[in-house]
Order: sequence, then structure tokens, then C-alpha cells
Amino acid sequence: MNEGRARSGARPSAANDEAVTAIASLELDAALAEARAGRIEEALRNVIAGLAAARARSSAETWSRVLAAARAHPIRGFLHLDPFILRCYARPRGIAGDARAVDFALRGRTLDIPLADAAAALHQCVIRGQTARALRFRRDALARAIEEAIEQAPRPPTIFAAGAGLLREWDRIVGFGSHRVGRIVAFDGDADNLEQVKRDYASLPVTTHLGAVRDLVRGGPPFADMDLVYCSGLLETLPQSQAAALARSLFAMVRPGGTLVLTQFLAALTEAAFLETYMDWRMVYRTRADVLQLVQELLPDAREDWSYTESPESTLGVMALRRR
Repeated sequence: MNEGRARSGARPSAANDEAVTAIASLELDAALAEARAGRIEEALRNVIAGLAAARARSSAETWSRVLAAARAHPIRGFLHLDPFILRCYARPRGIAGDARAVDFALRGRTLDIPLADAAAALHQCVIRGQTARALRFRRDALARAIEEAIEQAPRPPTIFAAGAGLLREWDRIVGFGSHRVGRIVAFDGDADNLEQVKRDYASLPVTTHLGAVRDLVRGGPPFADMDLVYCSGLLETLPQSQAAALARSLFAMVRPGGTLVLTQFLAALTEAAFLETYMDWRMVYRTRADVLQLVQELLPDAREDWSYTESPESTLGVMALRRR
């Protein structure tokens, strides 16, 4: 499992450590020059690639120095012109990648800057980037799961959203038989998110529940007999044993014939080093094998038509289990 930054092979020498740090600095110098010359997309692409390469060839100790040097580099000031990057780094809600930050990728926002401004060009590159594409893939995969629940449930389905955020997958559902939904329970650790959900989806039968991930892992609130339970953005915050415990708790909420859907950012995300450096967004990334391991003990109680799919770039995995 890819929970840390353990490296295989011998530990690099101090000289090699210094070389890696110096190379990273030179790559950032070149990227900043490109940005100042108006080549924003090339600059961003080179920063992402340079950091990914530096982390791949660094020990954990060296990577800490590279990260610190990269954050001290003047290019951070340019990158933080982008509101998505800056909000994640600033953590106004206590976490990077909070629901309102993710909204830049899912809904887009009107920026109070001229379209010709470098910040606007940077923002367009960011929300077209790999992480933003994975976030939209996750939203759309959850929307498809909801559509299937609406179509297949013998009665208006009850649906539980763990780590609901702003419930943006329902943007894709409104008008698609949403009147046939019995109840939606939005579970989240941010009260502001839940208040926004109430405002944005007042036409839907949404009830909200404020709680932490540990509440779900320890047995969760008294919700059961759900036709669909899905989890968005929580597994990436947990080590493997706790993530497996969360999967067990969520599966226990599913009625026979109902479905559990889990989503997970994968280790193939090239932007991971960039997220950590300039957005302070640290996730537990997993492989397909890791995700399968999370649900291994659930499979005897699941139907044989369980499925695992990935985004086109293999940056996000979606596991779906139907209860017997």
C-alpha cells in the first residue's frame, strides 16, 4: 500500500540529496521564467513534472528538503494567484481540498479578474488538470450510481452520502427522476457544507447529519436499510486498517440488494507531489490491489456482480458492491 513515501533501494548520499534539491530549484527557475513570458500551461506542466520526478528519486528526508525549497521559491507566489490552489493551501476550513475548493473544479466560479490576466490563464489550466478531471470523474461516477439506484430500487430509494461535501453529484441527477427518491442523508464533518446543501438542494428530500469519520468507523449513526451508500473523499484521509473499518461500517448500512460505492484517489496521480507542495493537500493514495484489500472481507456477503472501475487516466478508482 502507498501510505507513505518509503523508497526501495539504498538511501541516497548527502551529495545526491543536495543535487536533487538543486535540480528541483533549477527546474522551478525555468518554470517561473516561462510563466513570466506568458507560457502558463507549459510552466505549470513543467512544475508538476519536475516535482513528481524529484519525489520519485528522493528519500523521504530529501523530499522534505525539496518541498521546503519549492515552497520558498518565488514561483509559489505566482501559483497562489489561482484561487483553487490558494484555498487548499490556506485551509480556511481546516483541511486542504475542502468542498468549496473542490467546487472550482466541479462547478466553476466567476473570477473577479480580467480573462487576459495571467491568473485567469493559470486557473483555466488548473481546472483542466489531472486532479480536476479526477474530481469530475468521481462526481459523474457517483451520479451514475444514484441513477441506477433510482431505476432499480423497488421503492423510492434511501441514499446515504458519507463525506457529502456539497453533494455536487446531485447536479447531474436533478431532473432525472429525482422526485422518485425517498430520502437522502448527507453526512459530513463541516456544518457549513450541510447548510449549503440544504439551500442548494431544497427541492430534494435531504436530511443532514453532522459527524466525524470516527463516528462512522465506530459504528456510525443509526442509519440502516439504505438502497445506496456512497463514500466520497474519506478513504484518502485514512490508513488502510481504518479505511477497511469504514468500508465495513458503511456496508452494514446497506439493505440486501442495495449497493455500496467507494471512491479512492490512486497512486498513478502524477500531480500528487504538486498537491502536497503548493496546495498542502496530502492524501493516502492506493493501488487497485489496495482498494480490493479494503473490501476483501465484505465479498462473501456481496453479490458476484461487484465491480471495480477506474478513470481513463487511472487516477481514481470506484468500487461497487451489491449486498446479497
